Amino acid sequence: MIGVGTFLLMAIGRDEDVITAGITPAVVLVAAALSPHSAWEQPILRLADTAIGIAAGVGTAWITWRLSAHADRPPPAASVSGGS
Repeated sequence: MIGVGTFLLMAIGRDEDVITAGITPAVVLVAAALSPHSAWEQPILRLADTAIGIAAGVGTAWITWRLSAHADRPPPAASVSGGS
């Protein structure tokens, strides 16, 4: 799986993601080797970890985008009352 992931990512020009694609199956294999009685749970748990990480990243990006959108707005013009 490490070799296949590396090859596919390099073929589509995503060289910066090769390390992550190599580490992920290695973590699953090591976790399965350490507790073989529940090895089938490890890929499911890694999928859940990934989904939570994606949700946190998207949420953080959205909050940052909303805050920066408000920061870019000019302050409202001060009302000048004409004295009579």
